[in-house]
Amino acid sequence: MPQEFGWLSAGGACGHELLGAAPQDFDLVFAYPWPGEEEVIEGLFERYAGDSALLLTFHGLDGLRLRRKVR
Repeated sequence: MPQEFGWLSAGGACGHELLGAAPQDFDLVFAYPWPGEEEVIEGLFERYAGDSALLLTFHGLDGLRLRRKVR
């Protein structure tokens, strides 16, 4: 995964552990990707989301996009 995204960091406390939930426990994930970050967001979603989870992304004037993870 590219290391050029400043918001993507391996340091600090694990948010999922603090919530007591794993990434696969969420039915809906919302993201507001900056231009050029769409592939990173989609890759993370495909890797970590549970089956049938939804990814809702906002793309400015292009609107919203909704995708479902299927096996």
